[in-house]
Amino acid sequence: MTRMTRIWRLVSLSLVLLTLALAGPSACGKRGDLKPPDGKPATYPRSYPSS
Repeated sequence: MTRMTRIWRLVSLSLVLLTLALAGPSACGKRGDLKPPDGKPATYPRSYPSS
């Protein structure tokens, strides 16, 4: 392998790993308070089984 091939392979692998590392935490998490829409009653907390 030439030196440039190794460099491109390392850069590509680093970018893939960085993308995966940043995508995980950004996909998880709460966007805000969980409130029901206007005009709808809050149904939580709820005991189970509900029927």
